[in-house]
Amino acid sequence: MQPLSKTFVGRASLGQWRSGYSIPELLVVMTILGGLFFLGSDTLFAPQRTTISDTTVDTLVAEISNQQNKSMSGAIETGTVQSNYGIYFTQTSYTTFRGASYSAGNGTNFTTNLHTNLRFSTINLPSSQIIFATASGAIQGYSGSQNTVVIQDSLGSITKTLRFNQHGVVESVQ
Repeated sequence: MQPLSKTFVGRASLGQWRSGYSIPELLVVMTILGGLFFLGSDTLFAPQRTTISDTTVDTLVAEISNQQNKSMSGAIETGTVQSNYGIYFTQTSYTTFRGASYSAGNGTNFTTNLHTNLRFSTINLPSSQIIFATASGAIQGYSGSQNTVVIQDSLGSITKTLRFNQHGVVESVQ
């Protein structure tokens, strides 16, 4: 490839020119390459963000189903009385719990933190929790207008909405 210009380099002998690129030419090329990398980086990392959000949603749906199954089957972890089970949501985590309502100090609670790039942008549930009734597994205190949880990535480019029905089933993930 021929250089764009010839630059006088050193004093090997007067009037002798060596081929090479000038600093402005190198800066232009580096700027163009840097811009292309910047524009392409979003495309490079988008599949990773999608995979993380999909995995998080799948895990959350499995946890919800597990809590509902415990309520319906009568799983007894401590004591001898069948109990309700539920999930409590915060912006950066969700907690599975046993009992008629969430209690932060309960030692049987299990908290799962979301990936650092994800958060619950909307928690549209009564008291930010879902509690499953014993035997039936239906959501206690269900409200058709308060039945969604929205997970969003930090860039706002990926949003997943989980919608629940009165029977405790995740109706849709959009």
